[in-house]
Amino acid sequence: MSSPWLTDPISPRESLQGEQRCSIIILGGGLVGVAAAYFLSREGCDVALVEKGSLGTGATGRSTGFLLSGIHHYYSKSKEIHGPQKTKTIWELTRQNHALLEEVIRLENLSCDYQKTGSYRAASSEAEAKVLQESAEQLERDRVAVERRSLPGFPEAFFSPEDALFHPVKFVRELAWVAEKNGARIFEKSKVESVHDALV
Repeated sequence: MSSPWLTDPISPRESLQGEQRCSIIILGGGLVGVAAAYFLSREGCDVALVEKGSLGTGATGRSTGFLLSGIHHYYSKSKEIHGPQKTKTIWELTRQNHALLEEVIRLENLSCDYQKTGSYRAASSEAEAKVLQESAEQLERDRVAVERRSLPGFPEAFFSPEDALFHPVKFVRELAWVAEKNGARIFEKSKVESVHDALV
């Protein structure tokens, strides 16, 4: 399956050759791996990242690029499944994660097409509209920003102004350059065959 995020030309990094020593090794150069390398290198850690292909070509390169609060379940449905407190914690963690990502983009001046556009959730049936309305009311009570909206052809909809979108692969590759400037070592085209106990 092709991805619109993977059409830009890339400057490949060297593969891992010979023996390398580091305090921390990260396997995988997707969003999580590169973010870990960035934050660790920013703190002065001796870190190396090994990626079997090119940065961002795995799950990160096939993501939607949406930065949405919460999970795929409606807020009210999530409370039924996970309980009220856990649901509030999940939503708050996703909001904090988004805020941190936005802060890093601005701090490091990353060019990754970030736009705080907000997002819509719309019901396609009356039954879904009831759940959506309950979710909107509960989000408002829990002080999460939502705005009830009318959308033609949908019985119920709300708008989440905090949500955004970005280019996940551009973000990963730009952040990787910053991590390298901080001292991280990043190797591409380097498949890990096995993992053994670390030697001190």
